[in-house]
Order: sequence, then structure tokens, then C-alpha cells
Amino acid sequence: MKNIGLKQRFGILLTILLSGSLFVSADTADDWDPITDVQKENFYIYIVFGQSNAEGYAARPLDEDKIPNKDLKNLIAYDNYENEDATGINDSHLGEWESVAEPNCRKCKHFQTAFSWVKTFGEEMLARNPGKKFGFIHVAVASAGIRLFDKALYATYMDGTQTNPSPDANAQKKAKYAYGGNPYQRIIEMAKIAQKYGTIKGILMHQGEADGWKSFWPSEVKKVYRDMLKDLSLKSSEIPLIFGEPTGGNGPIPNQDAIVTEGNAYYIPNCYKVKALDLPYIPNSKLHFTREGYVELGKRFAEKASELLVTTGIDGVSFSKGNIEVTIGKRSEGKFEIKSSVPLVKIRVFSLEGCCLANFDLNNLSSFIFSARLLTNKLVILEFVAANGAKKIVKYFDSTSCLVR
Repeated sequence: MKNIGLKQRFGILLTILLSGSLFVSADTADDWDPITDVQKENFYIYIVFGQSNAEGYAARPLDEDKIPNKDLKNLIAYDNYENEDATGINDSHLGEWESVAEPNCRKCKHFQTAFSWVKTFGEEMLARNPGKKFGFIHVAVASAGIRLFDKALYATYMDGTQTNPSPDANAQKKAKYAYGGNPYQRIIEMAKIAQKYGTIKGILMHQGEADGWKSFWPSEVKKVYRDMLKDLSLKSSEIPLIFGEPTGGNGPIPNQDAIVTEGNAYYIPNCYKVKALDLPYIPNSKLHFTREGYVELGKRFAEKASELLVTTGIDGVSFSKGNIEVTIGKRSEGKFEIKSSVPLVKIRVFSLEGCCLANFDLNNLSSFIFSARLLTNKLVILEFVAANGAKKIVKYFDSTSCLVR
């Protein structure tokens, strides 16, 4: 963020007084400002929250990481007090848009974060989704347990009365300093501002190293997700929860599977796991990814988020890239013959809400029989994937009559 001189600060203050608005853009030199040039339908917002691997913890940003991307915006969500105990002058630009540059989560005087995967995620989203711009509500606290993000239980985390596990002292300090002691409320406040200028498209989470092995973790994640949807008037069918695995050094968190396993009591239908156990991590800590690991993690988050945008945001037949001609003919009751102009490696089946129902691996087949008896939904979305990465989406496929609506 640029240093703002006294004259410019007075101009901003005058703007606030005249407009009655508390929130103005901090990055006035950018070519695109989401406040003065509202593009709500093409400005997609993602909420990013969690602990250290959501903050960006291990690696210092390179010079190239610090270059702002004007098509990616971050809504500043942190306070910036003079002292670590949240006293003194609060030189905060809370609620102002800035172009994304690392470190993205916090650029404050104390508890500044390091390189994260958010800018990489955003740049990959730009490449995969031409014509769109992306913004972020980025609130994360290293070492934080999931209950710090619970709108009801955060207070016991902050006052130290929570047990099993006990709160992390550094997480308490960061939450008090940067987010007024209530990170969840800060997310909601910032997200409501963002909704004036863009459309929330998903919630990205990286959390669990602190308490993912506890039995309460799946239910807490489900509660936090549902609370966010309710407080922001969002629909679960339209807003996926996408979360990342921990490092291979940390090892898998079994409870993470509970929220993506259908039939489990804590199953979240529109929830997806991004694989990360194979990514490089720092040997000394074992908990944090290297810079290269964060870069790849951001790309993997973007791959999943883009896939979900495609399956929930089109009508009729659409081509993601390349050119695949697919014909579907009814062979017998519940079975269909599928012929493709190019060999296919995968068929994905989605509900109309964008939830993945089935994933079939093919061996470069261009003609085969597909059984609809495996499908429990009458109307589905079919995604055909070729070996060269080309995709074709067929929306509103009626699995009982072989009609494309």
C-alpha cells in the first residue's frame, strides 16, 4: 500500500465527510477501482480464512510477488496499531480496496504475514476465466483453532477459558491486534462491504493443524460455513467450501474426510478438498509449505474453483477450450452410447447445484457405453474431458430420456 501524505489524507477525510461513507479506495493510482467502476457481475469475491498456511507463513515475498496486480483486489481487513497490545494510534485502512500484492493477508506494523498462495490463486483464476476480476476477504491467524472463527465460541478462545486444546497465546495476540478479537465478525463486516461491488463465489479455507484431529472439528467447520452463508444471505448450492490438505510433514488429518464423505453426519454437500500432501514443505517445522509449495497450492485451489464456476455458471452447451464433438444416443433402458470426436480421459457428473456426484476415469476412449443407473439424480451436468485438456459441458442432461434440455 502506498504511503499517503497529509494533503491526501485530508482529501480522503473530506471525501468521507461529504459522501457519508466510511470506505474509500486506498489505491487511487490503479487503472481499475471497484468502487468508481462497479462491475458486480464480473467481479468475483472469495473469502479466505484459516491459520498459518492461510496467512502465508514461511517464505518472504520476492520482489516479483510485491508487484500489485490491478485486476486482483484485496479488501483490507486488519487493524494497524502502533503497539502490539492493540494500543496507540490505529493507522488502519480497514475496508479499503488495494491491489493484491504479497504479503496479502496483513501488511501491518506488527504481526505482518509472509508469502501466501492467494496472489497465485488470483492470477491463475484470471488466466482460466477471461473477462473476470477477482477480490478477496483474507482473514487468517497462525496457530488458530477452528473455534476462534466460531461466532459463539470465539470469546472462550480469546479469554483463555477454552480447554482441550487450550488457545494459542500468539493466536490470541494476533486476533486482538488485527481483528478486534473477533476474526469471524471481521470477515462478515468486510464481506458485506465487498457484496456492494462484487459477487461472492466461494469460501477458501486452510485450517486444521491446530485441532483438526479433535472430534469436534468437522461439526465446527460445518457450523462456521453455515453461519457465514446465513449472515451473508448466501445459498449453499452456489457457494462452495474449498479447503486444502496439510503438508506431508504434518500428515493427513482424518477428520477432513468427514466433511466431504457423503453419508457422514458432518458431510457438507458443496465442499471440496484440495490435495497438498505431496507439496514441498519446510523440513524444520514440517507444518508449513515452501514458497514453491504455496505457488502450487494456489494453482490447485484455482483449478477446483474454476471447475466449479464452469459447472454452475453456464447454460446449454459450452466449450472450456479446444473443440470436442460428443453425441449421446440411447442404447437400452438406462444405458447410453457416447461417441466423441477425440479420445476422452474422464467424465464428471455434477448436480445442477454444482456438487460432484461421480467421477469416471476413461482410458482414451472415444466410443463407449455409459450406464445412467449409477446416477441418482434425473437431471445432471456432464463434463467430458479430453487428453489434451479440452472440455465440453452438457447441462441439463436427462438421464431417463437421454434429452439435453
